[in-house]
Amino acid sequence: MSQRPVRSILPAVAGVFLAALPLGGARAAPPADVVVKTIDRDSIQGTLVSLSAREGLLLRTEQGEQRRIPTVHLVRLTASCAPAGKRLAETTVTLVGGDYLHGRVVGAADEGETLVLDTGDLGRVALPLDAVVRVVTAPPESPLRKRAGEWLDRLGELSEDRVLMANGDVLGGFVTAVDVDRVSLDTATGETSLPLRLVAAMALNAPQPAPLSQPHLVIRLRHSGRLTATDLEWSGDAVEARLRCGPQVQLEADRVSGVEVLGGKWEHLTMHQPISSEQVGMLSLTWEPRLDRNVLGGPLTVGGETFERGLGVHSRSHLTYELRGGYREFVTSYGLDDHSGPYADVSVLILVDHQPRHAQSNVRPGTLTGPIRLDVARANHLELIVDFGENGDIQDRFDWIDPALIR
Repeated sequence: MSQRPVRSILPAVAGVFLAALPLGGARAAPPADVVVKTIDRDSIQGTLVSLSAREGLLLRTEQGEQRRIPTVHLVRLTASCAPAGKRLAETTVTLVGGDYLHGRVVGAADEGETLVLDTGDLGRVALPLDAVVRVVTAPPESPLRKRAGEWLDRLGELSEDRVLMANGDVLGGFVTAVDVDRVSLDTATGETSLPLRLVAAMALNAPQPAPLSQPHLVIRLRHSGRLTATDLEWSGDAVEARLRCGPQVQLEADRVSGVEVLGGKWEHLTMHQPISSEQVGMLSLTWEPRLDRNVLGGPLTVGGETFERGLGVHSRSHLTYELRGGYREFVTSYGLDDHSGPYADVSVLILVDHQPRHAQSNVRPGTLTGPIRLDVARANHLELIVDFGENGDIQDRFDWIDPALIR
């Protein structure tokens, strides 16, 4: 079996978006109205004047004042302008580093080693297979799409590529080409061609890029996924960004639904590994914590509002984190997930260096509490406890929303 050649990851990813096609002629667009979250304020509303990775955000507030916010103090901004573009979400492609794009496979280049995806926000983009880690082709909202996602989540470290067929069969080897109607797979018995319409998902064995140490920005597109940029300039109706592995891209500002800053003074707790995780149900059933999902694997939803960042747990849950005196504040909101049910009832306790700093009994569904801010200067340990309530552990699906440590 011949192995698919693996090039250096930097040149491979650097070519990801060089084939993007323009979306049309330049057009004037009104300045974006945004809601901004900073390390000190949960919500500031205003009009975006400019956003720069180096110079930060220049915001015109509702009172007409211009306010400069350094990049390292930003958490995220959410744009409220009208949606633009079509949703083309037949296929989801996950790239090295965690970025992903939704679109429709429309062709190939480089003898199939580059996948061409038509997206609603970026037009057509060329994605080298060496930069791809997952492809889900099962129809959106179908049971097959859900099964494909569960199959991908169960996969551990790969020594070869894996292809899940719609009938449940799994094939191993190396994906050598993907086109609009076929997938070529080099297996132990030779090369085989699979109809793309019969493929539910693919997992590709691709090397991961080095982690980013400097502040970087995650651009969330309105319909087509997310991209990570190490540099960004947003002024007026144009956004110019340098992706994490090199290429420069330009897009219209109203294609952006939001921007999140990572690597600043705000550190999501989900990026930290707890030194202790105790999950104990009243019977034999236990639930593992889920990152950025509720404990059932669905979106984090509390009080009718959906959140992107958080921890989903089930009572009784006891998570301990080591701080080493490196942070000044801990902030979080919380509540029972909307999928909990009417019998859910828990008690919440937050300890700092084993001392109670926040407690709340009889937490019931439908209400988001917080944000709670606690001084953790010079502290060594943080403990998050969700205990049984009046009905034991029945339906106690609990979400820590936007938990973060602030330097």
